Amino acid sequence: ATSGSCGVVTYSGTSMAAAFVSASAAIVRQYFDQGRYPTGDINFSDTIDPSSALVKAVLINGAETLHDSTEYDNNQGFGRVNLLQSLAVPGKNTYEMFVVHEPDNVLNDGQSVIHTVSFVQSLGSGCESSEASATLVWTDIANEAGCVTCVQNNLDLSITVDGREGTTYYPNGGTGPDNVNNVERIRLSTRPDEVLRVNVTATTLTSASVPYALVVRTGCLLTQAEILKDLFVATGGFDDMWNTGHNWFVEEETSPCAYDGVICIDNFITELDLSSMGLVGTLPGSIGLLSNLKKLDLSLNRLTGPLPRALGQLTHLTELILYDNNFSGAIPSQIWSGVPNLQKLDLGENNFEGSLPTTLGLLTKLEHFEVGTNFITNTIPTQFGNLIKLTKLDLSLTEMTGPLPASVGNMNSLEHLDLGGWDTEFTGEIPTSMGNLSNLLTLRLGYNQFQGNIPAQLGSLTALISLDLKQNILDGSLPTSLGLLSNLEYFSIYSNIISGTIPSQIWS
Repeated sequence: ATSGSCGVVTYSGTSMAAAFVSASAAIVRQYFDQGRYPTGDINFSDTIDPSSALVKAVLINGAETLHDSTEYDNNQGFGRVNLLQSLAVPGKNTYEMFVVHEPDNVLNDGQSVIHTVSFVQSLGSGCESSEASATLVWTDIANEAGCVTCVQNNLDLSITVDGREGTTYYPNGGTGPDNVNNVERIRLSTRPDEVLRVNVTATTLTSASVPYALVVRTGCLLTQAEILKDLFVATGGFDDMWNTGHNWFVEEETSPCAYDGVICIDNFITELDLSSMGLVGTLPGSIGLLSNLKKLDLSLNRLTGPLPRALGQLTHLTELILYDNNFSGAIPSQIWSGVPNLQKLDLGENNFEGSLPTTLGLLTKLEHFEVGTNFITNTIPTQFGNLIKLTKLDLSLTEMTGPLPASVGNMNSLEHLDLGGWDTEFTGEIPTSMGNLSNLLTLRLGYNQFQGNIPAQLGSLTALISLDLKQNILDGSLPTSLGLLSNLEYFSIYSNIISGTIPSQIWS
């Protein structure tokens, strides 16, 4: 350029991606050829001649998730190659690597091997959060064109962590073994001194034996400041989309614990309240690395896209408040087994669709759940009967249908149950088990398709203040037991097919 400055042109597509990945693969090969594994420094006595499977495993193991799509979907697959997240590079990251290199490691049919990996770096060394990533790759033999089950030699990857009894982690975002791919990756949050048991099993082999490559990476992924910067970038902070007056990234020396909406204990972020801050864009998966977070409030913003499954890494989370945004897609089922301490979950007034995941029934400490004003379909999972501490359940203004499960009567701590709204179409009879909800103060079942008689058991709800049954298909007479509701202040039954006289007990 004659002006002395050079322009930059950005292109996208497979033509550019192929060149980038090929160059990255060459760097990975050089990394092992120079003996940089395991320390990251050159040591030719540690030289490895890497197989194609090992190079592929390294590239995929550190691939980063894109902000505008979901991990493992058809848009990004395993993500975008990032060598600084794949390789241990002193001065650039604090990763530790564990490599199992073919052809020295071979499995016979039915054979299983467990590799033990521990992350021993202390928090005092500056490691504020960590993530383990394990990727298994093997070179399979070709199958016939048009095959349905194309894997000839099936290996399976799984991980258990000492101290997390009863939990097994499976690859590629699934809840069980992957019998389709010859690349399997697992990611999970880790803490210093945790021991990982990485299991590789030859489930079904066509060949006599199969060599494989396995890469495990542990260590620091991002500091707290870097995680907040990632959030700031993804939600329009540097584009001046946030409301004015905040102090995020105004001065470099400001500690993340001094940012507006951030609360820390012992320099660890425990609460993040950014409600009504003008956030736009998508929620980055790196939010799941704030391993001490107890409260996350992003309500009253303009966030879009799906919920990142990395929220399931926030094991200490007690409150997740996301109402009045534009989040969309299905509510991920994978999140809820990882947040067993959750007490408040508010997903109302978004664009979520699909069924409520049955794994929400694992939240046995949940006290408050709202998902009203969304496009949720189908009925209430029977597993909701496990939510015995729930005091408020709001499913109003959804598109839910079908009969209510009898297990709803197990939620005997409920004080407010709202299933009403113009688009909800619950059907069938009102379960008699609702008579067990002795703490109920408000019950809204209006604007549905409930039919049959009003259960006499509702007369047991003596704490009830408001009872809304309007615009259903209820028939028969009013049960005399409603006269026992001495605290009732509001009762609506219009637009049903109720017959007979009003029992005198009700007037009492």
